[in-house]
Amino acid sequence: MNKILIYYRPLVIGFILATQLVEQVTQIINCDAGLCLARNKNLTIQVNYAAAIWLLLNLINQDDQVLLNKLKGKIHGGLTVYMVFVTVAYHVLLSSGDPYFWTFTNLSQHYIAPILFLLDWFISNDVSYDYSFLKSWLIYPSLYLVFALTNGVLGLSSNTGSSYIYGFLNFQEFGFIPVLIVVIAVYVLLIILSVLSIFLSKKLNNEIN
Repeated sequence: MNKILIYYRPLVIGFILATQLVEQVTQIINCDAGLCLARNKNLTIQVNYAAAIWLLLNLINQDDQVLLNKLKGKIHGGLTVYMVFVTVAYHVLLSSGDPYFWTFTNLSQHYIAPILFLLDWFISNDVSYDYSFLKSWLIYPSLYLVFALTNGVLGLSSNTGSSYIYGFLNFQEFGFIPVLIVVIAVYVLLIILSVLSIFLSKKLNNEIN
């Protein structure tokens, strides 16, 4: 492993997990524990945890080359796309008027952590991605979309004051067409980020003239 990563990754892992732990404990203290645990339904939280777990697995399995090879490529690329997506989607769709925008936790999970993970990708990526990865990378967002819509329709808990984890998915309030337009825009963004990730991986590994 790159010597820089040996020191860098523990710092990123600690930063992400400490941020989530502090926020989780703070919310449990300040409100109903069950409702506050619903924050873990947010895509942002899930992706941050997944990134920390990926980094941790790499760190504690440095001698297991088979596992490290599995963690590279498709998995690493997908997580990087999701982390960058978290930043762009939040900034465009949710940041305006967010009363918690300037809180440390919010800035951490939407901006700082994704930037740190993206930097790790630039330092460590040594795999040239294939454009076929795109299909795999769209699976999690698609499953999450179904989950978020189901949560809203069934009236299950979330930490937003509404059963819809993300308000822009509330077709019962805004109508089907506006929500569909947003969903299409989200998929377009994911595809653009995925294609860019694949292109950069090839460029970094000298597969593009």
